[in-house]
Parts: sequence; C-alpha cells; structure tokens
Amino acid sequence: MSAKPTEVAVDYSAYTPTDLLRMEIKCERQEEIPVDLIIQESALIDPDHAQNLAESMMGDRKQISPTTVRARLDGDQVVYDVIDGFHRSEGKRIIENITGEVQFMKTIVLYGCSDEELFDLRVLAASSVKSIKFARMAEWMKRS
Repeated sequence: MSAKPTEVAVDYSAYTPTDLLRMEIKCERQEEIPVDLIIQESALIDPDHAQNLAESMMGDRKQISPTTVRARLDGDQVVYDVIDGFHRSEGKRIIENITGEVQFMKTIVLYGCSDEELFDLRVLAASSVKSIKFARMAEWMKRS
C-alpha cells in the first residue's frame, strides 16, 4: 500500500484581494466586504423577500448566513459578483439606504473563479427562492 500524498493547507490571509487576483490564485476565504463593491447585475429579486431579510438583519443576530461571491478585477478595483445571496445583498442595500451607514457583508469569496464556473455555481444555488428560481436558472444557463 502506498500512502496518498497529503495536501498542505496554504494560508492566504496575508494576501490582499488584488494580490490573489493578479497572481491568479484559486482559493476561497471568509471576508467582510462593503456591499457597494458587490455587483448586483440585473438579477431577479423578490422585493418582499429582500425586505424581510433586511428587517431580520437589522435585528439582534444581524446577517447569519454568509453570501458567496466571486472576486474579479474591474480595472484596478476589486469587485464581487454574487454566486449565492442576491437577496441578502439587496437586504444590506436596503439597510444602507435606511441608516445611511456603509454596510458590510459576511462573505465567502472565491478567487480564480471563471465566468463559466460562476454561472454553474449560480445554477446550483438558484433553488433557494421559489418565486424567481426558474427565471434565474434560465438566464444563467443561457449565459453559461
């Protein structure tokens, strides 16, 4: 019997998002990012669901589940495309509009994620909100 090679966990916490993107490192990590850097696109959102999440996130527990995003460079600025959490992101925008304070999202950020992988992951995550599930999946499958 031969031993399987063990994977060595690499700590990417010392790298900036720009460093990770420029070095084309494929990894993921937990970060808190300003909601203004999250590209919402023209995603289909149920406004009532987003409002309910905003009200929940203004409560004692704030944001419980992280949003999953893909980091990419837009010129020299790092921006984030939502993979899972369109309604949470919109909820945070609602809070920002109400309070006037910059809102930060708890996120899992994927680095080195291609457009194709982004759309594939979105399709997998699209089953969470029934009212927009079909329209989202159709749009993302077409774009993929």
